[in-house]
Amino acid sequence: MLSWNIRGLGRVDKRRAVRNLVFSIKPIVLFIQETKLKQFDSRVVKSLGGTLLSKGIRVDAVGSARGLLTLWNEKFFEVRACISNDRCLIVFGMLTKSQRVVNFCTVYADNQERGRVELWKYILEAQAALHGPWHVLYMDQQQGHHFLGKLDRFLCDPLFLSWFPGLVQKGLGKSLSDHNQVMIGEPGDNWGPRPFRFLNGWLEDKGMMEGVRES
Repeated sequence: MLSWNIRGLGRVDKRRAVRNLVFSIKPIVLFIQETKLKQFDSRVVKSLGGTLLSKGIRVDAVGSARGLLTLWNEKFFEVRACISNDRCLIVFGMLTKSQRVVNFCTVYADNQERGRVELWKYILEAQAALHGPWHVLYMDQQQGHHFLGKLDRFLCDPLFLSWFPGLVQKGLGKSLSDHNQVMIGEPGDNWGPRPFRFLNGWLEDKGMMEGVRES
């Protein structure tokens, strides 16, 4: 999984940066925050996820701010339900490789305490309605106050961690945003197709085809 707070996806260079990262990392699920998008269609999905992340759902921006977007690779994650409000986006489905049901939730926290209380009340109600462990991406803009959670972090259910004991969270550094891109996954796992490289010069070797057959 990969998260990115990019502060607006209206510019072509930002969309290209997201797409290049997708092809480099090959995530199963991508969470983007502060999209500032009010329109969303298949062209937006393709411009960001290419052929790897072909499905998506979003929460519209409010005025010129906020906006959430989650994209996924339907070969590896089968989405069964989506729940959202203006501050969070929850995707419920099955990881097809392991046949395990899980909930992914991306949260853009409110700066006001009352808004935070309402947000977590909403998430708890959704949790009661959906089965399976939770995997939450939490992003908080509040500064100068004490709060539970940290900026740009994945929060994982202990059951989810027991399924994937080798899970590693890694910050990929800043790019077009002042927030770090965050990736979580198992090192060495297969996250998607990789390019096949072939040198035409190999065809000049008379024993090449025999070697291929033996292999």
